[in-house]
Amino acid sequence: MLKTAKRSSLRIICLIGVAAAALALTAPAAFAHNSDGCSWSRETGMSFDFTDECHEHDHCWHAIRERAGSIKNDPGARRDCDFAFMDAMYAECLDRWSGWDPRRQSCMLAADVRFNGVVACRWCD
Repeated sequence: MLKTAKRSSLRIICLIGVAAAALALTAPAAFAHNSDGCSWSRETGMSFDFTDECHEHDHCWHAIRERAGSIKNDPGARRDCDFAFMDAMYAECLDRWSGWDPRRQSCMLAADVRFNGVVACRWCD
């Protein structure tokens, strides 16, 4: 249930961005874009699978680009996408592993690495 709630918050943020972009664009193929997942970072590992979360984060950033021209032009929306990404990854870890399972901590560390990567990326756009 927690995973679903966290993913729902990311989807809501993305849908708001997509809706705003739809109002600004008239081309029907405006949302056709490629998602590279977690770019240079693996999406899966022994303790995690962030495939869906990485693609949803890409779609969220794409919605900002469609609306604002660049993710740098709307730092608040970028921050919302990034924190929703972190929440969704944490939810994945909490749903996948129980209490004291060491793989849960490993999963959370992998989430932290990916979150810090997108936050620190100054050349991303």
